This record gives sequence, structure tokens and C-alpha cells, in this order.
Amino acid sequence: MPTWQLDPEATGGGALMDLGIHLLDVLEWFFGDLTVEHAVTDRQLNLPYEDAATVVVRGERGTTATLTCGFFQWETPPDVTSYLRLDGIADSVVSTDYVPRRFTTYAARSALENLGRRLRGDEPEYFKPTYYYQAHYWALRDFLDAVRDGESPPVGGETGLRMVEHVREAYRIADADAALVEVTE
Repeated sequence: MPTWQLDPEATGGGALMDLGIHLLDVLEWFFGDLTVEHAVTDRQLNLPYEDAATVVVRGERGTTATLTCGFFQWETPPDVTSYLRLDGIADSVVSTDYVPRRFTTYAARSALENLGRRLRGDEPEYFKPTYYYQAHYWALRDFLDAVRDGESPPVGGETGLRMVEHVREAYRIADADAALVEVTE
């Protein structure tokens, strides 16, 4: 395993920077510009950074959202990445409602198709076995296509920088709150 993954200076942070930043991006897409109002980080694993975080944000239209992320999400398909639940006044939207039926069968079939491709000397579809990775592939492909064609990417660097600033603010709030807690023996 590369050592840089355990270096907080190289990674920029732990679970919040690695996982939470994507959740902040989704929340901002739904609710507009975000303001980080509260944040807590925790360390349960033997890592040099936080392995769990909870952040409360407020969207520009007044919506309050809570995100929780952590390296506790080591699950089996189809629960391999994230769970998103948006509760409104009239209804809820839950990400698990959009997982393909028979996910494990789909992933196994895709893996066998890739094996057949390799045996025939064809290029495998690297991101096909899981639609989670396909989404990352499509986003990267759209970005690179836009750059190649001299167009503005669908999501520009300013969005990524804004998400990093949200994470930094969450870290600042979590550190300030942690400093207020005095532990005595």
C-alpha cells in the first residue's frame, strides 16, 4: 500500500476530505451555496486523521442538511459507497431505491464479459462491473472531452475549490469545538 495515503499532509485530511467533500458537492447541487454551521470529527481507527465526521450545513434557500461520512462504510455490494436520503415535507428520496436490481448478478456478468474480452484480446470495460465507478468514469470523460474541445468543463475547478473550502471550514469548526472540551482525569 502506498504510504502517501496515510500522510495527512499528502491527502489533505481524512474521511471528510476523502468522502465528505463529494457529499458537500451533492448537497450544494440540490440546495445552492452552502454555509457550514457545525462539524464534529472522530478517530476510532488507528489512523493519523479523522475516520468519521458529521457536518451540518445550510443551503442558500434555508434548507438544513446533515452529512455523515466515515471509513466505517466497508460493506458488500450494493452498499459499497454511500447512502443519501433527502426528506422533504411531502416525500423522501433514497439512493438505495436507484440501485440496479440484482446488482450482484449484474457485477458478476460484467466481470465475465470483461474476462471474455481479455481472452479475445479486446480491451475490457474497466468501470463496467460497478455503476458507481461508471459514474466517476463518465464525469472524468466529460471533463476531458470539454478540455480537449476547448470548451468549459461541466464542473469547473472553482466548484472543486469551493468544496475544499467547505471541508476546511468544517475542520476549523470541529477543531474549535474540540478545544472547548476540557478533559480532566
